[in-house]
Amino acid sequence: MAKRSKWLIAGSIIGAAVILFGLVIGITTNLFRGPEASPGPSSSTSPVPGATGAGPSPSASASPGGEGQGSAPVEGWVKEPATSDPEEYATAAIRAVTTFDPAQSSRDEWVAYLESWMTPALENNGEPNQKVTDMNKRVLRSEVAMDAEQWEYIASVRGTVEGQFEQLESLGGRAEYQEYVLLADVQQMVRPGDGQTDAWAEARRVSVYIECSDRVEHTGSQKPGDCKVIRWADQTPEGE
Repeated sequence: MAKRSKWLIAGSIIGAAVILFGLVIGITTNLFRGPEASPGPSSSTSPVPGATGAGPSPSASASPGGEGQGSAPVEGWVKEPATSDPEEYATAAIRAVTTFDPAQSSRDEWVAYLESWMTPALENNGEPNQKVTDMNKRVLRSEVAMDAEQWEYIASVRGTVEGQFEQLESLGGRAEYQEYVLLADVQQMVRPGDGQTDAWAEARRVSVYIECSDRVEHTGSQKPGDCKVIRWADQTPEGE
């Protein structure tokens, strides 16, 4: 218990300024005026009443609707759907970046899987912008995905992590390019399986910038017009 409390306090202190809401709106009008990379989130954490020890693992096929692409490659991951519905895809994308089981893979393997959801950032003329694409991947790895220290602690208590939320909020987008930005207030549930540590939840605001067109790089069973991720971002207010 003392170790968990120390970890949670440290996570709150270390978390620095998050990406400002106004900057997110900026990327909806011009992707290449996107925000600079910012430090990781500072999330509020609360215990789950009456929850101790093992809980259900996140479903490997938990993404809603769509044809999907079969099962996720690792148990505890969310599979990527094959769909042209922005809300359906964004729901799965936000769940994917907040859901994992550290007993089933390394953090690097999980992040590499999330990167397979992503498509290169494109200029208005359709040419890829490698600089922005690389920045978007750095934001995922260093700001949005749970950091390595937290991952290792959750692994040490045999925990599973699942992102839960009820609805999406639209932050706009560029309709002419079938680009959309959607935001969710996520409760990231951590369920230890060691029989000693209480479950807890972290409150986060996570957005995803997606494109649903024939310009993106599709994978698996996806077809032209299906959605891919351009960028995830953590929008959790500073101090939470």
